[in-house]
Amino acid sequence: HHFDFEGKLERYACSDRQGNVKLRHVAGNVEAALLAEGPGEAWPGFSPDGRFLGVLAKKRIKVWKADEIPPALVLHESADSFAFHPDQPLIAVGFKNGVKVFDLSRGNRRQSVNLGAKASVIAWRPHAHANQIAIMHPKGVKVYDLDTETWTADLEQKESPRYHMAWHPEGHVLAIAYNDMRVRLWN
Repeated sequence: HHFDFEGKLERYACSDRQGNVKLRHVAGNVEAALLAEGPGEAWPGFSPDGRFLGVLAKKRIKVWKADEIPPALVLHESADSFAFHPDQPLIAVGFKNGVKVFDLSRGNRRQSVNLGAKASVIAWRPHAHANQIAIMHPKGVKVYDLDTETWTADLEQKESPRYHMAWHPEGHVLAIAYNDMRVRLWN
């Protein structure tokens, strides 16, 4: 089972062993919608404002307007990973050669970032640097500025495989977690 709460903690999305995703209200644990994905695992995730719900399943991302019942599908794309922008209706979608950024309010692709490798984890840099994304790939982590369309950091590492990453809330430190239980901080 995988789950995520929306920012106000009024709703949550959870998946079951069959890959079905349910959108539920916390109060009374009432089901608002069933978003069938099955069979297989499904990973739900809300946008920070709770307006959108993304579900990664079977190498595809589907994004719904979660504030509508029934939720309206706004994006269906091949994907290996995804991350919502912290303040805007944007989503970065990782695929086999890089990242695509979509504007969910308009329903179109805004930008593509060619990495030449699979983007396994994506993290938006918060606040003042909100149009920068950290992209984890097989050889390390790179940071890309979407406004200037340039790479701002290349954290090539030949150490153990990376597992996850997250920015400090102020955006000045990137934490990278490794499969061997270590965490490295980059500023």
